[in-house]
Amino acid sequence: MKIGKLFQHQLSDLQDNGIIDKDNVHWNIELFFSGDWKFMYIIMGLNAPNSKFFCLYCNCSSELRWNMDINFENTGNTAYNGIIDKDNVHWNIELFFSGDWKFMYIIMGLNAPNSKFFCLYCNCSSELRWNMDINFENTGNTACKNRKPAIFLAIKQENYISDELHLLLRISDILMKCSKLGSLFCRPTQGSTNNSNQIQGLYRKEDITPYMHVFAKHISQFLQRLKEKDLSLKFFSTSSIEKKNHNQVRLFFGGTTMEGGTDGKSVVYNIMSFEN
Repeated sequence: MKIGKLFQHQLSDLQDNGIIDKDNVHWNIELFFSGDWKFMYIIMGLNAPNSKFFCLYCNCSSELRWNMDINFENTGNTAYNGIIDKDNVHWNIELFFSGDWKFMYIIMGLNAPNSKFFCLYCNCSSELRWNMDINFENTGNTACKNRKPAIFLAIKQENYISDELHLLLRISDILMKCSKLGSLFCRPTQGSTNNSNQIQGLYRKEDITPYMHVFAKHISQFLQRLKEKDLSLKFFSTSSIEKKNHNQVRLFFGGTTMEGGTDGKSVVYNIMSFEN
């Protein structure tokens, strides 16, 4: 497994950065892959050829592959087999993921929020995230040079949704000021220091956080997409998980844990016993 991850990282680095030869010439690298069907679908993480959505290159279903009148573009297989219940009803499954920023960027294989190309959803750089006049679409971060493969390959880019709880907690106080002051939000300090006529600035451009950028530039896209699927942003909140974590800390870490705690059992054992 470690060798596989190392090889994966080396391939990603090769494609992103290319090769500089002994004459200092930079060669861009574009990778290709070929093999028989079984090897290909394993490498690509797709379905076997006897599945409903079998194709390596499109969303053609097994019921339609005979039809030569339909045009299937090579846009990738984004369809999934779903579930067939006991009544033989087929349920399509679409996967979503939500969490706080740290968990999200690890799962998606992206940069930390203090990086130059920080965003989970676009190529905005840290120098531009204050700029509300630029339109950033949720097309994914392709500017991240150290990008690693996402852990959950079955989840589409547009189905990674920012956690409602952390999003609002991180920006609510500053957002209220911003909504009232508008363009004055990033106004610099005007006038000389210790001058009675000095007009104090509020925030620097660098003070605009990644959460602010997401709220201003991507939340509207989330809301529109979720509405189309009869979903809501409130479904993507970790408030219940955070509440559970708070209760566990209060119950199991409230007293001493030295030498295994007062009952001689570890805190982890007590939590697992309580949960099960």
